[in-house]
Amino acid sequence: MAANLMCPVEEQYRPPSGYYDLPFIYVYDYENAVAAGADPRAGLDFAFQSVHIEGDSEFILRRVARYSIDSADDFMLYSPDRNRMFSAEMLGATQSIFAVMPERRFPPGGALRFDIFNWASSGTLAFGGQGPFVCHAQVLFQGVRRFQGTFANPRPSKYDYKEKPYSFRFPLGLTTTYLLAPYAGLNRNPDQVFAQKVDNHDFELQRISIVDTTNGNVVTGINSPSFKIMLCNQGRYQLMSDFVYVSAINQIFGGAQTTGQLDRQAAQFPVPPIIYQARSDIEFHVRSFQDDPTGAAPDLANYDIVFGGVQRIPCDSMYGG
Repeated sequence: MAANLMCPVEEQYRPPSGYYDLPFIYVYDYENAVAAGADPRAGLDFAFQSVHIEGDSEFILRRVARYSIDSADDFMLYSPDRNRMFSAEMLGATQSIFAVMPERRFPPGGALRFDIFNWASSGTLAFGGQGPFVCHAQVLFQGVRRFQGTFANPRPSKYDYKEKPYSFRFPLGLTTTYLLAPYAGLNRNPDQVFAQKVDNHDFELQRISIVDTTNGNVVTGINSPSFKIMLCNQGRYQLMSDFVYVSAINQIFGGAQTTGQLDRQAAQFPVPPIIYQARSDIEFHVRSFQDDPTGAAPDLANYDIVFGGVQRIPCDSMYGG
């Protein structure tokens, strides 16, 4: 029997011959702790903004998402050759998440370029008892980094296998707010690092869901209580250029941020999936976005992070399929 034969055989994601793809999100991130007043960006235009693309790989853009979104702002995306990709600017919340079809290839060392006009979209954390608040927003560019070489992703296993649906559930208790007390210092609490052990068999990670264990709901909004996440592959290589709102990897490809359009089973990230070998770790970093709106009672909460996908069970294993 040939190595890595699956039972039954199914077609896998494959990049062009001589290349391999790693799922990746380039992030345009805005976090600004303000002592008092209003968001300093409110109402301003930001033309020809850019996010740098690493020089060791080209980037294949397949999805754009913007958080938080206000109906007042307008958005324009540019092609790799700096041509406008829309006939007119996209209006705020009407197209906050959209697929890029066909996909666009951005060269190594290039940039993702875009405009945001009439900035009016920052979410806020209000540390009300002591005055400071935090403005925040993101533009996410999801796709793959395409490297030249023979490395395979998803990584092959060293044995013949069949696939069994499987999930790891990681309980996460957020015990810190975004700002470090005393809040007037405007200092952010340190990010935290966690790891989920992968036991017994190779695991193919296909999606991530974050559930608020207080009410059982998938996290959808960017407002507190919530957090940002940074996912790493088995080699601890970061799969995002910066921390990403957890709501962004729970949502489907199109439409506004409404509960009726959520789908837990939709593969959001990583796409394509990535493999964690048996006895390795799924490492991820967390940045708390917990609030303290009264200045005396922080919004601390508990979550389950569900790493969903399939276990690769040896074909002769007693565990079955």
